[in-house]
Amino acid sequence: MPRADVVIPTYNAGPSLRRAVDSALTLPMVARVIVVDDGSSEPPQLAADPRLTVIRQQNAGPAAARNAGIDASTADWIIFCDADDALLPAIADSLALAEKHKAAACVSGRVEVFPDHSRHDRPAPEDWTGKPLASPGLIFKPIALFGTPGLIISRHAINKSGGGVRFDPTLHHGEDRDFIRRVAEVGPVAVSPALAVEYTKHPSDADNLNAPRHMERRVRNFLTILDRHHDAESGPYFRESALWLLNASSKARVPASSWDALIAAFHVHNWAVPIKPRLRRFLRRPPRAA
Repeated sequence: MPRADVVIPTYNAGPSLRRAVDSALTLPMVARVIVVDDGSSEPPQLAADPRLTVIRQQNAGPAAARNAGIDASTADWIIFCDADDALLPAIADSLALAEKHKAAACVSGRVEVFPDHSRHDRPAPEDWTGKPLASPGLIFKPIALFGTPGLIISRHAINKSGGGVRFDPTLHHGEDRDFIRRVAEVGPVAVSPALAVEYTKHPSDADNLNAPRHMERRVRNFLTILDRHHDAESGPYFRESALWLLNASSKARVPASSWDALIAAFHVHNWAVPIKPRLRRFLRRPPRAA
């Protein structure tokens, strides 16, 4: 059985971190669990275990924390898990699939858990599973598959002799797809039919991400990723994401500079700009700086 290290970034996670760590330690193929504390106000309180390593760093964001975990890992494979999520036993099937196809990465479906404790399965598209992804452009299809929780990465992809791939710490939105897309340049991305991670949905997630200050950053990060990875196959998916972002930005009253940059991207890629968000923006626009 291949061996894997599990990397868990955390920031003031509280009791949920223990659940994430325990879910990893119960897996027979896990060599080590590496918790990277990204400047929490108090150190994580975790039971001692010889397979558990805790790294503390100044707050630098989840991408930098994951990179620190990558740098500390030694196993042939790395599995990512967030501090408020939990790995499921089926992650072992995903790891076996990655090994079978000598993949650079493997993505899996997830079980979403809501505040009322209801659960919703989000499997990978059936015709994608059990084999490598047909094309890297599919990574930008807006479905809940290409996130970090449950993502498996090969050591070859992160070694300097291979891809040397790391998360981009300047990105706060979309850094997972950007990372997976760059890993796909090293080798195939396998798609597992397994539901490999329990993903916690928070009631405040949408409100926080759609707040003006977050929306401005989402626009900037999207444009960076668009410039890096747009091609003929990913183009329709980027356009779909851009349309959503345009509508959300018109409601959030993002600064004029971000709005103008997003509109410019539509023009560069010959995407039609819908009238409705432009009109909404005109009626709600913040005053320009003098």
